[in-house]
Amino acid sequence: MKHSRLQALAHNFADSLASGLGFVVGFVQTDVFADAAVQTDGSLIVDFLNGRVSGRHVSDELTAALPAYKEAFPAFCARHDCEVTDFRSFLVRFHAGRLGNSYTVTIEDARGKISTLDYVGVPGRRVRETDALGRLRPRTGGDPVKWPAS
Repeated sequence: MKHSRLQALAHNFADSLASGLGFVVGFVQTDVFADAAVQTDGSLIVDFLNGRVSGRHVSDELTAALPAYKEAFPAFCARHDCEVTDFRSFLVRFHAGRLGNSYTVTIEDARGKISTLDYVGVPGRRVRETDALGRLRPRTGGDPVKWPAS
């Protein structure tokens, strides 16, 4: 599967958690940005493939919802004509800041290609920046999300 299609699929799945309604898992209410806000750096990382979250103070609602997201991901992939094995990793950093909420999606596909895209707001919109000619362009690259070392 094309890497750009995997990016779009990962964004849609992460946006379901960001919205707080969790329709992909059957309406599970969470507030991932409230959980991110209480962290010392204002962010937390979710590993959708393994159903885990980093952070010291994570709500019971989010902790209980993540296994449901992990279980729902294969069916979500199948509906979009791909397989979970197309992903080597799927990490999202949710950040609650003074200027609003944002999240960064990093995926690695089965061939080893890694990409990182930034989104702001809910629903998530790509972050745009001005290029050398003064045109607005979607931001590319950025620091990949990595699981914190133990």
